[in-house]
Amino acid sequence: PATQASPAVTPSPAASPSVSPSPRPKVAPGCTASGTTVTVRGYVMDNFCIDRGTLLDAPSVQTLRNPELHSIHCLVDVSVCVNSGYAILERPTATIRSSIYQVKYQLSTADTLLVKDVANSERSRANRGMEVEVTGVDDGSLELKCVVLQRGFAVTSSGAAIEWAIAPSPSPTPTPSPAPTPSPAATPSPGQASPSVSPSSAAQASP
Repeated sequence: PATQASPAVTPSPAASPSVSPSPRPKVAPGCTASGTTVTVRGYVMDNFCIDRGTLLDAPSVQTLRNPELHSIHCLVDVSVCVNSGYAILERPTATIRSSIYQVKYQLSTADTLLVKDVANSERSRANRGMEVEVTGVDDGSLELKCVVLQRGFAVTSSGAAIEWAIAPSPSPTPTPSPAPTPSPAATPSPGQASPSVSPSSAAQASP
């Protein structure tokens, strides 16, 4: 007897993996800066300690060689350090001097104070080596614009690494102007005669 051919089985097309687009990083509300939106992570260092070359509270430590040894105390308590402003450092790469950190971005006065508040809020456990992850706009200048703090990193006094999410600062809500109050209509006093309108010459007395 003739052998019956098995029906050909058409393989189902392989399903393409669904790739969800990454959400675009958000910058500060009301941002008007133009440039590239970037997210960076790096050690926070005050410009005073950068300019002097060594850490103020650890003079034997070179600032841009060991920023992980920079204390939270020096970062937030010493006025000359806070007033000099903060910078975000870039880790050493193969294209620059291998063991020296570089200044990646400067922070504005307002953003410096935000970072200071974040570091100060973690004083109960953070001891040194403050890092932040931030999103902002690189407009080609050294200062990062429209900064939003994402995460913080530091080391405890026992040497344990810690990490925490940073809640966004709420945008100020404008206070609505009160609606104008209509002026009350003038009400004549009781007994006061309403002004009469003089008729035309037809109402005048005849001679």
